[in-house]
Amino acid sequence: MSALREIEDGIWAFDLAPEGARPWLGPDLPERLRAVAAEAESDAVRAVVVLGGENEFCLGAPLASLQDQSRHATRYAAEVPGAMGAIPVPVIAAMSGHAIGGGFTLGLLGDGAVLSRESLYGANFMALGFPPGMGTTAVLPWWLGPALAHDMMFSGRLVTGEELRVTPLAPYILPRESVRAEAIELARRMTEAPRASVVALRRMLAGRRADELARAVAEERAAHEALFARDDVRRSVDDRYGA
Repeated sequence: MSALREIEDGIWAFDLAPEGARPWLGPDLPERLRAVAAEAESDAVRAVVVLGGENEFCLGAPLASLQDQSRHATRYAAEVPGAMGAIPVPVIAAMSGHAIGGGFTLGLLGDGAVLSRESLYGANFMALGFPPGMGTTAVLPWWLGPALAHDMMFSGRLVTGEELRVTPLAPYILPRESVRAEAIELARRMTEAPRASVVALRRMLAGRRADELARAVAEERAAHEALFARDDVRRSVDDRYGA
């Protein structure tokens, strides 16, 4: 089964979940992203648009994957930034729905993101009782600036896209019904040059981010492994998840 579906000539979609299903960060995500990277080596693929559900772009890791110590989310989530960085063409997230926790970070791991004024976004890890993962400690300051990123990471609060219009993302925060079309248009703008040149630039930019992301992921994962061994942290997740 193909990891991608064609939207128009050169622009392909990666669907986080089947139509009608709620999109989560599951243990299969790194492997699915590696399949996207393999398929995107084809000359037919010039850009990838990441699509979530109608109401939620991505809800982060499910509770079960935070509780299951044998397949803990911190383990598979650590592979996501590298898998995203290996995609050879520009990646744009159409974040029309809510994006929470690792779901928000996922949308910011590519080369562009279009958000909805009405939807909620946030790195709510600390609201559950543990620090961010999946490279969030590097990714959020890149896109939102350090002050707002630190506020959102420490508090775990969610904000609307409208509130994020004070950030560099402002030109890419639109009414919800316009998000998908703008993401596709952004993909077109990013791929007007010869494909070989687009791929070269994508690899340069992803390579420069890779070292900082790798350091962030390593630090986050070490913290998670220590903290999830604590009874108070596990109780906090159980008590607060879904509240």
